[in-house]
Amino acid sequence: MDMNESNLSQNNRKSSEIKLPTEFSLSVEEKLKILAHLVVDRMLEDKRNDIQRVKIQKQEAI
Repeated sequence: MDMNESNLSQNNRKSSEIKLPTEFSLSVEEKLKILAHLVVDRMLEDKRNDIQRVKIQKQEAI
């Protein structure tokens, strides 16, 4: 591979990489906060589903 081919392949690799603008970059702390919110939302959803399931089971038992 000559230098031109090498440069072309490097440019192709660079153009295929997705780079977010700096205003979209999140700190580790911000990422952890988002993750924590997602985990809590999922736990609350699971709890609501459990409560609904128990209500249905009670109605079926009557």
